[in-house]
Amino acid sequence: MKLLKSIFLLSIATVIMLILAVPVFVIRVFSKCHDYQYLVDYIKCIAIGLDQLGGAILYHQENWTVSSYTFYLAHQNKYAGRYYYFMRLIDLLFGKNHCVKSYEWEIEQHQKEVKRLKI
Repeated sequence: MKLLKSIFLLSIATVIMLILAVPVFVIRVFSKCHDYQYLVDYIKCIAIGLDQLGGAILYHQENWTVSSYTFYLAHQNKYAGRYYYFMRLIDLLFGKNHCVKSYEWEIEQHQKEVKRLKI
């Protein structure tokens, strides 16, 4: 019963997000189309968010991207070989050492968050 309730809530949240996100995305893109750097940053933010969603779906990790957590698993887990080939596929699609760079960026972001919370 809990699983069905969770799936139902996830479905409703997804539909609501899509209904609200599409107009916001279109408005932001067309209102700021003269500011190229704003659009680049905006699209990068969306891409990272989608990547983190993938990390939550695949690995049950809420703030890790697929690339960075795959790198972590490829070097820490007893099933490292399985994740190593997935990491190589990601690197092939997104550029050499993408997973390493993603992991280093992720660690840097987590360290900034820890410092921010301690102050």
